[in-house]
Parts: sequence; structure tokens; C-alpha cells
Amino acid sequence: KESNILYSYTFRNLQANTPFIIKADQYNSKEYTIKILPKPIILSFDVHADYPQYLGRKPETMANTGDLTVPAGTRLTWTFYTRDTRKLQFRIGGKLNEIAAGKSNAFTFSSKMMTGSPYSVIIGNEYFNRRDSLSYLVNVIPDLYPSISVEEFRDSIYDNRLYYQGTVKDDYGLSRLVFAYLVKKAGAESTEGEVRTKDVPLDKNLLQQQFYYFMDMSTLFVQPGDEVEYYFEIWDNDGVTGNKSTRSTKRIFKIPTLDEIEKMTQEKNEDIKDKMESVIK
Repeated sequence: KESNILYSYTFRNLQANTPFIIKADQYNSKEYTIKILPKPIILSFDVHADYPQYLGRKPETMANTGDLTVPAGTRLTWTFYTRDTRKLQFRIGGKLNEIAAGKSNAFTFSSKMMTGSPYSVIIGNEYFNRRDSLSYLVNVIPDLYPSISVEEFRDSIYDNRLYYQGTVKDDYGLSRLVFAYLVKKAGAESTEGEVRTKDVPLDKNLLQQQFYYFMDMSTLFVQPGDEVEYYFEIWDNDGVTGNKSTRSTKRIFKIPTLDEIEKMTQEKNEDIKDKMESVIK
């Protein structure tokens, strides 16, 4: 009782249609019914991840995991299990996708993830529309470029013999390592022909490894006065956007001219003479 003429009653936590009447003294009202409208609900959801084949990683399914971090090229398939839901909208990458449930209460959506993006799910039925229920983020890790570092050592006796020690690494895997060179003939304004390569042994199962290489410039059919421009190049195993490569710093090896060779020979001869005289003394 709120006043002499006003009474009130509160129905709490109604779960089903509720009939009622009002009775006062000798008066009985007609029967009224509070009708309960079904509210769309997401009970649970699964996310199935199919990773790019070149990663060698088995597919996996995650239950009720919204925020995700996956490699670029991963195909994600969401399955939402609902109740009293007639329509589901899946928004990702700025695009709104209408998903049909078919004959069940499960809604499925699939997308190949190349870049990170937030996503949200909107559910509804004939009574409730555009109800934002979930909002998450997919973080995509791109396949980075491989890296390479190389140290060069020259033979103390034979100037044309070069030794290399280097390190290569990548986040997902390596596919090929080469020693590349091109020859600029003496007196020529530009380099001659295409770049030639020699494969360097590589263990494709290791993400990071060291390598050693030996090069005798005299085997490249060069002549006095020629220049050889050379570098190492490493490729990763990116199976989504294609193998990416990184080159080491370019170096130039100059073949001495005949005059330079003669001058060096004279200098060495003079050095030998000086040492011989020292020994004799």
C-alpha cells in the first residue's frame, strides 16, 4: 500500500510467461499475462586455427578465446553456439558479414588473417536487434625478412683467396643461401652479364646458424684489371607472400693490372733482398 487508493507489486527475475490476477475485497480482475521475450545469448564459441603449411605447425582449436595472436596467413574459423538467436553479424577489418545459422543454433565464420584487426559479434532475433555482445582483437605476426652478417678474411699469402664466416637467421625458417658475384671487365663502363651465384650449404631445419665459405677469385676466369662485385644473399621460407631475401654488404675485389702486379713483385723482391741481407749479416 502506497496510499489509500494506490497499491504496487514488483515481479522479480521473471524466466517464463507469468499470469496474474488482482483481487480486492469482493473484486477479482480478469487474468493478465506478463509475456517473457527470449533474449539472444552466445553460450560459448570455438576458434579453429589452420596455420600456413610451410610453418609445419599443427592446427589447433581454442575454446572461448577471444584475443588471438597468430602468424600471417593463418585461417581462423569461429563457431558460435547460441540460444534464441536468429541472426549473427560478424564485423572484422571494417566489413560487416551477415552469418546464417542454418538448422542449428551454431554460426560459423572463416577468414584468412594477413593483418591484425579488431572484431566484434552482433546477435539478434525478432525481439532484440543489434545487440553488441563480443569485442576482441586478432594480432597478426608478419613473416619478417631474414638477417645475415658476414666477416671476411684474406689469405696472408695469396691475396685472391678469401675466407668468410657468417650468421643467418629468420623467425620461421630459411630456404637458400648463395654467394653472388658479377664481373666488371677492365675498361668497361658497366658490369658484364647477369649475376652469377654459387650455393652455400644450409641446414633448413635451423632458424639460426653459422656458415663458413671459401672463395678463390682466380677461379672466376677474371683478367688483370677486372673488378668483381660480390655479396651473400639469404632467402626465408615464406609460403604466404613468397620467399623474401636479404643481401649482405656488397664488396669489390679488384684484380691487379699487369703494371700493378709487376710493381708488387718488385716490392716483394726488394723486401726479400733486404731480409736476405739481414740474414747474411
